[in-house]
Parts: sequence; structure tokens; C-alpha cells
Amino acid sequence: MKFSEIVDQARVLLQRTGKLTYRLLKREFALDDEALEDLKEQFIHAEEVAVDQDGKMLVWVGEALGSGQVFLTGLGSDCHKRCQAQHPQRGGGHPHDNRCGRI
Repeated sequence: MKFSEIVDQARVLLQRTGKLTYRLLKREFALDDEALEDLKEQFIHAEEVAVDQDGKMLVWVGEALGSGQVFLTGLGSDCHKRCQAQHPQRGGGHPHDNRCGRI
């Protein structure tokens, strides 16, 4: 799995739960210490959607999404836009909603 895919999946999980321990992230995504630091850097500094709590966990501070809303990122966004254009009868539905971050 590419690191960008891990970032997308971890973002959805963090957003859904509100908090994730670093131990859980390491286990869930088989991250080494360096990869965990990269993930923290992305969420805390680059995207500014999370904060560190006591050096043990990430806490979501970004916008909350309601059920069925889509959080579009990276390649998933392009994929979703193409699908909307190709299948307007679905009302924007997307056959790869899990890839585009539908929660």
C-alpha cells in the first residue's frame, strides 16, 4: 500500500473516532517509527486537522462530517469527479465510495 493511501485511510479513521493512539496507528497500518512521524507531520502541520495529546495520541480538530458525506482527497477526488460526470443519474454516487472516503 502506498503511504498516501495509508494517510487517506488513517484520516477517515481518525475523523470517525475523534482520537487515535500512536500505538493503534502503528499496529493498524504496520508503521515503523519514521512512518508514524511522517503521518503525524501530515495531520498536525501540513493539514492542521489534528493535534498531539500528551505525546500518546492524535486528536481530530478538523471539520466533522455527517453520515454519508464525502471527504475527498488526493486521487480519490479526481476519481469521484470522473464518476459524477459519467454517472449523473446516481446523484453523485460513486462505485468506489470507500476509495474516495465515504463514511
